[in-house]
Amino acid sequence: MPIAQDIATNETNQQMAFWASDAGTLVYRTGSGIGFTKKLLWVNRDGKVAGEAMPEDRYGGLALSPDGKRVAITRMAGEGDTSVWIYEFNRKVMTRLSEGTGND
Repeated sequence: MPIAQDIATNETNQQMAFWASDAGTLVYRTGSGIGFTKKLLWVNRDGKVAGEAMPEDRYGGLALSPDGKRVAITRMAGEGDTSVWIYEFNRKVMTRLSEGTGND
């Protein structure tokens, strides 16, 4: 049964941009490509959007922590400059994990 629409794909290998935690939490990125502003949304088990998971930004790949409290996500700062960040949902804090320029 479909529970979400407009889940983003990576153009090069057609992987879907979503992650589910062991606790049953689902988070996904909408749209396509990495160069555009994206939203990450919480979806309940009925397939209804429960809210935005974090602020809109230029996101790429993501991985939700097993407990569903954090997400590791790539965030585009400019052309050819993508870094890995950790976002803590409860505190609404984003911390840069990788340093320097280039694609991480």
